[in-house]
Amino acid sequence: MQDLSLPKLKLPALTLPGLLLGGLLFRGLCAYLLFPGFDEAYYYVYSRHLSWSYFDHPVLVALSARLGWQLTGVISPFTLRLGALLLYTGSLWLLYLSAKRLFDPRVGA
Repeated sequence: MQDLSLPKLKLPALTLPGLLLGGLLFRGLCAYLLFPGFDEAYYYVYSRHLSWSYFDHPVLVALSARLGWQLTGVISPFTLRLGALLLYTGSLWLLYLSAKRLFDPRVGA
């Protein structure tokens, strides 16, 4: 019987951090170059007037929009998106760790 499994690749240990950093830089470039949408202007208003709940969004929307301009002191489309960029990269890291624990350490390779 023929072995139809895929060959095992030897990837360096820095592959995952490199992919996460590369993805963060690419999304950061997109966040810097694109104009803000209507919803991002709405999130900015949320972030200026914090409350525990809003009509259609949880408080984390306001906190993530506030993170960038609170850290830098500059209000721009990039700083409004900075919190979402960091949260997205962190969630990818947690997804990898969960899949590695549930299935196999090679799951992200």
